Formats: sequence, structure tokens, C-alpha cells
Amino acid sequence: MILSKKLSEAFNAQVNAEMWSSNLYLSMSVHFQKLGLNGFAHWMKKQAEEEMEHAHKMIDFTIDRGGDITIGQINVVPTAWGSVTELFEHVYKHECYVSELIDKMVDIAEEDKDHASRDFLFGFVREQVEEESTAKEIVEQLKNYGECHVGILDHSINKKLHKEPPFLLKIQSDNCLIHLIVNCQLPQVSLSPTALPKQKPLSG
Repeated sequence: MILSKKLSEAFNAQVNAEMWSSNLYLSMSVHFQKLGLNGFAHWMKKQAEEEMEHAHKMIDFTIDRGGDITIGQINVVPTAWGSVTELFEHVYKHECYVSELIDKMVDIAEEDKDHASRDFLFGFVREQVEEESTAKEIVEQLKNYGECHVGILDHSINKKLHKEPPFLLKIQSDNCLIHLIVNCQLPQVSLSPTALPKQKPLSG
């Protein structure tokens, strides 16, 4: 089944919206990076990459279904923001708006009885539930703890995104360079009596 003209146009519009969203989040990432909030900056950069990935998936799907894709002009995104809380409130509202756009596309697919497109779009519907929830949770944490604790939340997000691998600690001693691995968990060995080898009795 070939995409209807109406649904093909909807995919074109959504591709443009996803690319705009990618630029929006990249702008936010740059803003946080300038403030030295690297956790937030990295999180927003990941969001920007995800939005662009959505655009590519929709482009591929549309072409595979015989639709037409035209990459149009992407409008300019904001570059100035208020407080960190206000910025994430903007993120939450934007994710809710994107959810509405996806829902409208699902409605068109159902009108066309295009089950393949409906199934494809449901993947984005489910993802939007998570996106809205995550953004809302960050906003609530910022409101509960206050702007004075932004650094703590930023550090927490940074730790979740960057699972630091073990690193080498070098110690110079008696002209010998000793390498110690730090942050590395060794497997636990059971030292229960049943796990120990039986000792042979000593012969007299």
C-alpha cells in the first residue's frame, strides 16, 4: 500500500519538526555548556541526536512506502533562555506538543486504514510517553530542590550518562612505576567452610 498524499505531507511536516527539535535541543546544549553544566549539556545533546534519528527513520519509511520527501527550510531556534527550571519547562511543553503532532499522524493513518504506518507511528507514541515523563521529572526535581541545587542535579545526570570506566592510578616508588586500577569491583569469593579444600591430616 502506497502512502496517501495527506499522510505523505504529514510525514514531510514531521520530518521538518524533528529537525527543528534537534536544533532546539542543540541550542539548549550549547547554553548549558557555556554555563559549565556539562551534565545538562550532554543530556540535551543526546536529545538532539535522538530527534535527528527520528527524522531519518521517518524519511526512510516514507520513501519505502512510495511517499515523497522534500527537505525544506528549518526555522531558526531560540538561543537565549531564562533559568534552568524555565528551560526544562520549555522542554516539557515542547515534548507535549510533539506528542500532539504524532497523535494527529496516527489519526490520519487510521483514516487511511494504513496499518503499516499506524504500527510505525505507535513506536513514536510510546517513546513520547517516556520523553514527557523524563522532562516532567526533571522540572519537578528543580522546583523541589530549588535553583541553588542545580549543580547537584547536573552532576547526578552527568554520572548517569557517563558511567566512568576504571582508571589507572600511577604511583612512583623506588624507581618502579606501579599501576593500580581504581573503581574496579573484583568478584567476591566465598570463604565458607564448605568452599575451602579439606586439609589432609598431618602424619606423625
